[in-house]
Amino acid sequence: MFTSEALAYVVDESLQVFGGNGYSREFPAERAYRDARITRILRGTNEINRMIVTTRLLKAAAASGLDAPGVSPVPTGPLGAERVAIDRIKHLALAMLHDAKLQHGEALREEQEILGYIADVVIEAYATESAAARSGEARGCARRRVCGAALDSVRVYVSDAVDRVAHAGKAVMRALPASGGQIRTALIPLLEFVGVDTVGARRRIAAAVVAAARHPY
Repeated sequence: MFTSEALAYVVDESLQVFGGNGYSREFPAERAYRDARITRILRGTNEINRMIVTTRLLKAAAASGLDAPGVSPVPTGPLGAERVAIDRIKHLALAMLHDAKLQHGEALREEQEILGYIADVVIEAYATESAAARSGEARGCARRRVCGAALDSVRVYVSDAVDRVAHAGKAVMRALPASGGQIRTALIPLLEFVGVDTVGARRRIAAAVVAAARHPY
């Protein structure tokens, strides 16, 4: 789901860069734009897959319980603050599952909008942690030419992801007035994350792309 929706964004932006030429077969964006569309429906629509994500997590919880992440890490290293935020995103996902199950019980499977929001937070937990792992932070990134752009990319993504998951968490919290309140408890520390200047970071990333004349990683 994540990669298909990321692809949709990328090819749309690519076509936009080409302008009217983007629709022409003489330019590469047209084929990529057409081919990308099927990825959100080929193995089941992403809307259905969102239901599968959450119902599988609920089955796992019923079978053996879902352990909350450990104590939030101390913010160290170039992505210390981002790793704390990622940990809190996981806490929020579990809190949303808990409160939704508490209020709706077995009927939760029919609450598609709520399940969709929860799946979005789970997806962001996956995406942010994957980005941090792939940034090169643990692979001698300081010696790599693209280290700055890679870390900027992670920081931008996590900053934006926190805003998205906070929106999802608030939406579900408002839809569950009779819940146990774990969502509110998980949201408060997440909202403490300040993030980075995404405008400046995006400019640095763009400069790295221009300097390399290609994708820089």
